[in-house]
Amino acid sequence: MMLKVILNISLSDVIVRVDIDNPKSTTVSGAKTGDIKVRIKSLYPGRIKVTPHKYVNNAYYLTLVPKDKAD
Repeated sequence: MMLKVILNISLSDVIVRVDIDNPKSTTVSGAKTGDIKVRIKSLYPGRIKVTPHKYVNNAYYLTLVPKDKAD
């Protein structure tokens, strides 16, 4: 499994993106590469922010909005 973590130093060493290249890897909640937006939103109800992709038309980013510090 390849796991690439990109840190944005200007945001006080906060991880801003994680790329996972192994489709068998999942989050604790079960989200994985290839899941559709509806599934991701059902795994994290009320916690997914959907925003337009910066460069690709009709595409979007799904961002998990943490509910507490443990997230």
